[in-house]
Amino acid sequence: MPSDAHHAATHSAIDAVWRIESPRLIAGLIRITRDVGAAEDLAHDALVAALEQWPRSGVPDNPGAWLMATAKHRAIDLVRRRSMLDRRHGELGPSSRSSNKTPCPTTCQLSTMTSATIFSA
Repeated sequence: MPSDAHHAATHSAIDAVWRIESPRLIAGLIRITRDVGAAEDLAHDALVAALEQWPRSGVPDNPGAWLMATAKHRAIDLVRRRSMLDRRHGELGPSSRSSNKTPCPTTCQLSTMTSATIFSA
């Protein structure tokens, strides 16, 4: 079982790698996902994976590449999942239930409505 000193050294290495590699990692993930929030989430997921695995297995020879590969695999899964959902939603088409509903009013429309109009429905 690794010692506390080993864990501290590993966590220190992970912290240093994260500070250096996180901007590049997030930028690469944004190019894949086209979503800043998802890219940041994926990068943090890779960091969590490193925090779980590296204390047991040791810091890899190229930790930045390890983080990128881990996050990239998850990003590809996310893009595939989104693509499949878009395809499935396209196959379903518009539902008859949603076409019978009246559209939600915009903010401008709400500001001109009286409370009697809004609450009469």
